[in-house]
Amino acid sequence: MLFLGIMALLLLHLGLTWFLCGFAWCVAVSHYPLLREVPREVFVELHRSHRQRTSPIVGFLMTVELGTGAALLMQEPSAVGDTVAAVALGLNVLIWVTTGLAATPKHRQLEDGFDGPAFQALTQAQWLRTLLWSARCGLLTWGWLSLAH
Repeated sequence: MLFLGIMALLLLHLGLTWFLCGFAWCVAVSHYPLLREVPREVFVELHRSHRQRTSPIVGFLMTVELGTGAALLMQEPSAVGDTVAAVALGLNVLIWVTTGLAATPKHRQLEDGFDGPAFQALTQAQWLRTLLWSARCGLLTWGWLSLAH
């Protein structure tokens, strides 16, 4: 029974990670490039709308992802291996740090209007988060598949 609980936790965590990774890619290759191209007089409203629509959902899912990642690391034995779980959680912490120290402040700076350097820094932070989530997807999937055999 314990095994089923650990596997359910792992599948929830993997699902969250893959969803957030896919969303990060969508933002990086679609949302932000489109925001860069909109007329400056509508930028503030579109940017505000983007944040209002995505922040609550992504914030909640990121919180659950972090919690389930920490719970996976605390399982004995870990569902993906102790090293994989620890590295994956470390990457998750880096996503949170990048969000808090780079992305969120740039979003706040853009609330008053388009600013080229701020938008470029936001875009770079998003690409870093996207790559970190992609690494998490690969690492966790590899860990799960290697332990499944």
